[in-house]
Amino acid sequence: QDKIPNETFYGSVAEKRAWYRYQKTTMGPMSPVGRGLYVIQLELWFEALSELGRDPHTEMMVVRNEELGANAQAVYDRILWWLELPPHQL
Repeated sequence: QDKIPNETFYGSVAEKRAWYRYQKTTMGPMSPVGRGLYVIQLELWFEALSELGRDPHTEMMVVRNEELGANAQAVYDRILWWLELPPHQL
């Protein structure tokens, strides 16, 4: 198989197929590896929203677990603001 240069491979259909095959053959999409590849899952959501003519940057909010662990109240406040809900203390 020919090697595809990284700059061409990144973000390509071939990359998505490779990740899908990797997840499926290593332990399945519900394995810790399959579930832990968040970037691929997010890319699929971004694509789906874009195909619907919606802007994924305004339709989705991504919260990193590290942020939540470091300052849960601040992250919770940001989520409530984004959802246009009233403030609430944890």
